Amino acid sequence: MSAQPLPQYPTPDFSLSPEESAIVRVALYGHIFRYPLRAEEIGHRIGLAGVSDRQRQTCLDSLCAKGYLYRVGEFYSPENDPDLAERRTHGNQLAESKLDLAHRIARLIHLFPYVRSVMVSGSLSKDYMDEKSDLDYFVITRAGRLWLVKAAMVFIKRVILLGSYKYFCVNYLIDEEHLELEEKNQFTATELLTVIPITNEALYQRFWEANLWLKEVYPQAQPRQTARDREPRYVLKPLLEWLLGGRLGRWIDQRSMRTFQRRADRNYKANYAEKDYKVAFKSKKHVSKYHEKNFQRRVMDRYEELQRQFEDQHGVALS
Repeated sequence: MSAQPLPQYPTPDFSLSPEESAIVRVALYGHIFRYPLRAEEIGHRIGLAGVSDRQRQTCLDSLCAKGYLYRVGEFYSPENDPDLAERRTHGNQLAESKLDLAHRIARLIHLFPYVRSVMVSGSLSKDYMDEKSDLDYFVITRAGRLWLVKAAMVFIKRVILLGSYKYFCVNYLIDEEHLELEEKNQFTATELLTVIPITNEALYQRFWEANLWLKEVYPQAQPRQTARDREPRYVLKPLLEWLLGGRLGRWIDQRSMRTFQRRADRNYKANYAEKDYKVAFKSKKHVSKYHEKNFQRRVMDRYEELQRQFEDQHGVALS
């Protein structure tokens, strides 16, 4: 008896469409922080325009069927770990409980002379906190007085708050004449997308419009609504700005910038490659950025690593 030919079955298609690739990249970026995402959150961050809710859900179902993503509770993740959903839910609840405090502190920061806009940044702006999280702020100042503001904030933190970073962490300041961020990548785009504006809606809108390159990463991105419709009136702030508006204010600003530059060079420069140091520690007239652990570089390196691991594990290319 001659052998019967084996039945022919179609080869499973495990390739990725552009829409699926975009979804996977979004999920992988969230996974850097072990933060699974809801379907609508993924939709907001897909790097493609014109993807409908129905198309997105079809792609998510397909990716789950192929074993590329997993449904964990109401979220999606590259890792099949139900604990991720519980961790995220707890972190969201803690962030919500801290939001009012963050708003109050932001309004206090706005009391500083020459502060023009205050935004909540860091993990709280992503609606997540844990027991180790700080309250982080992104501040826009008047041009020519950024380092005076920086010095005043450091004084308040070290003298009045006794060095506490828990509720008062301002690591990034720019001035109102230099609103476009220098680094343009997934990390800075995500920070721009998620910052919560607390004061000065008009300046926040200018900040947003100065960084429309964000649309190249997140085509569906939209500005967030400010927390206040009307700016508070401060009696002492205009007086202090008048007193510091001339030669004294310029001297304090210039002296502060040189002091902070020397301190950063002395404490950190030897530990970084020159390129990394310039990104992690910016001490220019119009910008102050202090990220001691070079968080941006670590995140972007990890993001590239996760993408390579995904491609190797599943034998596909993320287009």
